[in-house]
Amino acid sequence: MGFGDHLEELRIRVLLAILGLIPLFVLGLVFADPVMKLLTIPVQQALLAAGEPSGLIATSPLETFLAWLKIGLVIMVAAGFPWILLQLWLFIAPGLYVAERRFAYVLIPGSGVLSLLACAFLYKAMLPISLYFLISFGSHLAESHPPIADLPPGVTAQQLQGAMPVLQADPPKDIRAPGMMWIDSKRHQIRMVMPNGSIMNIPLRSDALVSQQFRIESYINLVFWLGTAFILAFQLPLVMLLGAWTGILRAEDLAKRRRIIYFLLMLAGAVFTPQDPWSMLMLGGAMVVLFELGMWLMKIPPSAIAGDAAPTDANKEA
Repeated sequence: MGFGDHLEELRIRVLLAILGLIPLFVLGLVFADPVMKLLTIPVQQALLAAGEPSGLIATSPLETFLAWLKIGLVIMVAAGFPWILLQLWLFIAPGLYVAERRFAYVLIPGSGVLSLLACAFLYKAMLPISLYFLISFGSHLAESHPPIADLPPGVTAQQLQGAMPVLQADPPKDIRAPGMMWIDSKRHQIRMVMPNGSIMNIPLRSDALVSQQFRIESYINLVFWLGTAFILAFQLPLVMLLGAWTGILRAEDLAKRRRIIYFLLMLAGAVFTPQDPWSMLMLGGAMVVLFELGMWLMKIPPSAIAGDAAPTDANKEA
């Protein structure tokens, strides 16, 4: 196959990859709303645990729309990555040896599994702990201390207790009436039934000097940045395995420098996280575990994957 034929094949694969992403982008926009709700669960839970209302804010008319659009794009890329990878594989596979193809059959699925583990670790472990620490710290920083005085004449404690009911959920629709108000103790809100039957709310905030209000765009950007950093960090075992197979890395050399490597990994955990101590330790500790997994994988010889397939022209398929 000549150079022109390779260019034509590349053009076809790129075109197919782009065309395949178009329906996935539409699908991403359809599922952007439930995905946004799913992504905001950790910050909502952390805010409520710190005694703050759970809502996020938008400071411009386009902010929520752009966040929704960004989530749709990320869904498109995530769902379309296997399709893009397939087109890339169909382009380069004819030029690979049989042994090289077998290596790809191990490395590509392994990378996918590690990426999923990275996302699960970020969502289930790092985000809840890190957000709770940061929000709790801010909520208890420079707390105000309003003055306390006796009740004025004619006002009793019983009157104050009955001023507004405290509920843990909205009352049933059939008993709601315009003007009804109650305190939602779970969501930290005062809720009111409007004349059209809808419910509006007033957030109840703590007495901290700093009000914990987060922009939806900033939070989504943080999640995506951390997701990218975690996915890249979790590829460490495969990078080590590939380095060993190509002769660039030797397990014996890495073992001699284990303490220095541990320090560098913990330093990387401090660079790629929001700089609170818990997230630094969690990512750094995870990378240390991944490094040890990589040390174990480096013991696997290339022949265990390639078998008897020697890198000769005879092993190439037409």
